[in-house]
Amino acid sequence: MPDGLSKTVPICPEPEGWDTNLYLPAQIVSPSECAQIEAKLDCWAEALESSVLPLPDLKKPLHPFFVHPATSYPPHISPSPAFTPIICVSASRWINDTGRGDVVPTATHVGDGMFSRTVAFDYVPGAGDDDELWGQGLKPALYHKHKADLLSTPRDELPDVVDDLVEEARDLSRAFNSLSVEPSDGSESPVEGIWTTSIYVAPNLRLDLGEPIQNPTTITRSEDKTLKVTVRVVEVYKPLKDTPCVLPVDVAKTTPVFMFALPSPRSHGKDFIIALGSLVTKLRALASQSITLQVLLSPGREEELTTAVDIYKKGVSSNSGERQTSLRNSLPSSSSLTGPELQAARKAIIPVAIALLSAIPGLEDRVDEGELDVDKAVIADYLHTLVALWPDGNVQRAALKRLNEFLMSSDYR
Repeated sequence: MPDGLSKTVPICPEPEGWDTNLYLPAQIVSPSECAQIEAKLDCWAEALESSVLPLPDLKKPLHPFFVHPATSYPPHISPSPAFTPIICVSASRWINDTGRGDVVPTATHVGDGMFSRTVAFDYVPGAGDDDELWGQGLKPALYHKHKADLLSTPRDELPDVVDDLVEEARDLSRAFNSLSVEPSDGSESPVEGIWTTSIYVAPNLRLDLGEPIQNPTTITRSEDKTLKVTVRVVEVYKPLKDTPCVLPVDVAKTTPVFMFALPSPRSHGKDFIIALGSLVTKLRALASQSITLQVLLSPGREEELTTAVDIYKKGVSSNSGERQTSLRNSLPSSSSLTGPELQAARKAIIPVAIALLSAIPGLEDRVDEGELDVDKAVIADYLHTLVALWPDGNVQRAALKRLNEFLMSSDYR
């Protein structure tokens, strides 16, 4: 079972007078490890309470329950429990050296009828819960919409069926997002509109992530804004081939716009780090050419990236300028995103923001020219500050790990 379910979720500080027992799955967490966790609970609770993270006003204590393939019956929860139940569901089998664990599968049947065959495989504990690696882009809403068809599809045909469903959903999203209205003469351009509605999180860094749940700390904004760079961040399932991950949309002298293709930190961790390095290198080069650099990070769309890649590959052509202008004039703000899309954008952009704050001199007051002294405490402080504004943008563990690797490397300190 992933540590996030077996350990992180149960570690919830409870108010005095409540049930303060630590509920851990006994078959998974050893008594020794349980004792070590209990010994650290008080200091963890104090650190959480003293952080900038907004804490909810819990009406009842939290009580986790654990469900996995060997669970013979669901947990018994009364209609009006004295606690808030948290159901931790794992797809992984319980493997134990004592022989009391689940039977570990070693083969599966593929195909039907005369084409049926048995295929052997190695069972990897925990892989079932890592849907980002095997899901092929399939998300919960899309799965439930096509659940009956997916469950009735032969196993060897599933990859193609999932690819078709994911691509169809992307096509619908592209068609919907393409219904944008270009500004009339004299009105505010889309890029200017995004700058107007975005949020300052540092004197020279703005994020287009929707309304935060609380007002940011008062920020002294730079008045000498000579170069305003817009970076449209697009998550990509696979890294771009033969194409840089930072692509120009418009290279206007004072308001350039770039597309930034960000690979998955879990399935393509090395490419994630390389992409961050490419963006930092580009922005550092731009910063060296101006008195002040301001950066805006905004969620981009797949079709924007596709167009930027196509323009890049075709090079300078008779209509490349027109296509770049058209693309620039059709960039929507985060207000056009659905709830799940906005949450995904926050999870993707917050690590990028932390990387820029830590590695680009002048974006934040504490990082001046020649003083890029960044450690894990500084990174954690940036993380807490941004997550306090957008709690549903809490960074994935894999992204935070890769971010630390990037910022601790000698090339970008």
